[in-house]
Amino acid sequence: MPPSMHPPCDDSSTPLGRYFVREQQETQVSQVELFLNSVPILASLSRDERLRLVDALEEVVFPQGSKVW
Repeated sequence: MPPSMHPPCDDSSTPLGRYFVREQQETQVSQVELFLNSVPILASLSRDERLRLVDALEEVVFPQGSKVW
């Protein structure tokens, strides 16, 4: 079967599925870590401390035009 016809493998109960889930999580952590590295007030934190922040962060989406306090 051509690769484009394979169903997406997001079943984390299979070794391949666990690999893709882990790979996606590592990519997300890397992106957040890169962002945190660019924040001047966080520059004094060690990499380990920044990674703890990555684990603690949670994405929140607000409707357009709403006030965020």
